[in-house]
Amino acid sequence: MDRTLDIFAADPFFSGLKSSRAQPFFNVPELEMFSSLADELQQLEETKQEQNRLMNTLKQKLFTNLSSDNKEDPTSWQACLDVTGYRPDELKVSVNGRFVTVEGEHMTDTENHYKKMEFRRKFTLSDNVIVESLKTTLSPEGLMMLKADKRVITPSPQKTTNIPVKFTES
Repeated sequence: MDRTLDIFAADPFFSGLKSSRAQPFFNVPELEMFSSLADELQQLEETKQEQNRLMNTLKQKLFTNLSSDNKEDPTSWQACLDVTGYRPDELKVSVNGRFVTVEGEHMTDTENHYKKMEFRRKFTLSDNVIVESLKTTLSPEGLMMLKADKRVITPSPQKTTNIPVKFTES
């Protein structure tokens, strides 16, 4: 049995050839190979889309868990921000009283347009945070960590004082 696919047999262009039968462009095994490659490419694309979806979910969870709230313990205060996409020279950390402000501004210039990304995040420090000890670090993954020491406040021992009650006649 001839397993070639005669896809040009009805084409008028090939009807004038010397052979009574036009030569096929692909035979069935070649078509099956291309079909198999197309299936593999489709699976790769679906895998890539799934990886992108999982990575975005992971980034969102990481960002939410790390930067939604600052964390305090008895000896330190810390906060973490996802500043992916910003260079260190595009970030600014400032302190005004008990407020820490983190700002970022990034601009890209393409042939057709400008793109500007910016953010501002403000934290309120508790009274026992030593503002002068505030330090920032930026990881290669784009996570900015802010950390400051706290004064350890030792509660004074509870002392009971009796207050005499004076009775006055009116």
